[in-house]
Amino acid sequence: MGLIIDDLEKYREYLENLSKTDSPDIFFNSGSNHAEILMSTLFQKTNNDIKMFCRGLMPELTSRNVYFDAFSNYIERGGHLSLLVETKDYMNERMFRFLLDKLRNGNDRIQIKQIIEKDKCELFKDLKSEHCNFAVFDEKIVRFEYNPDNYLAFGSFNYPDMANFLTNKFNDVFKSATDIN
Repeated sequence: MGLIIDDLEKYREYLENLSKTDSPDIFFNSGSNHAEILMSTLFQKTNNDIKMFCRGLMPELTSRNVYFDAFSNYIERGGHLSLLVETKDYMNERMFRFLLDKLRNGNDRIQIKQIIEKDKCELFKDLKSEHCNFAVFDEKIVRFEYNPDNYLAFGSFNYPDMANFLTNKFNDVFKSATDIN
């Protein structure tokens, strides 16, 4: 059962319970505060691998301390990140600078690429979306943001079928994307 919980502390507790039990239940988030809590929970839960497609690590969310700290902790724990962005407009922002610094200092567990326009159009068509962001964590956890401007998203801590589908779509466009380093 999916819920939208307005009280942020209750939302955090709800996500922690889903996470601890590897629940296949669908969760939702709406708004940047929910997205911050959700993404930080996902980074904390993830052990090995993140595949993330997004506009470009926009600082409105990624520069918040809770988000940034959970993400940087994941990277410091040795997590692998494959990041695919639409734009390089945010390369001077905190999150991008952090990742580029790690890359330049030899972290080979981080890959950052920019999607080519033709592939982006095809990806959105395949996902039946005018615009979206998504991430797959440890090959079974997913978050699909179907309205990025309002941070409207759904996902699950245990949805391997969707994770596999999104991973395949990600890999298809990642191989032809342009390296960023």
